[in-house]
Amino acid sequence: NSWNGRGRAPPSDSRNGGGAGWDEAPPDTNAALRVLAVYEQGSRIAFACYNEESNEIIFEDARSSSGTDTERVVGAVLAETQPNLILVSNRVIANAPLLECLTTMPVGEEGRSTAMRRGDG
Repeated sequence: NSWNGRGRAPPSDSRNGGGAGWDEAPPDTNAALRVLAVYEQGSRIAFACYNEESNEIIFEDARSSSGTDTERVVGAVLAETQPNLILVSNRVIANAPLLECLTTMPVGEEGRSTAMRRGDG
């Protein structure tokens, strides 16, 4: 049985180098979902992060009195949660400096988290 180039290739076996057969699933290449929701009201910023891998939800609530303080709080939360999706409320979208912090700060070794979805806040 040799593959004639039409349709699907036959599963590998010892005659053609070994490897996965038809019934073996490919390795999972999707990263576990880590969703960070952000809500801002006045000087308070609230975060909730769901980590699919550990099935945990982490909450953080902080006060920010200045831009530097906001950067520190956001940086600490991003470093701790390392989200790959950020959900923001309309208030966060309207707060350009906070939105910039959330979308441009590095979040660890995996790069930057820039995916956003508009919320109801």
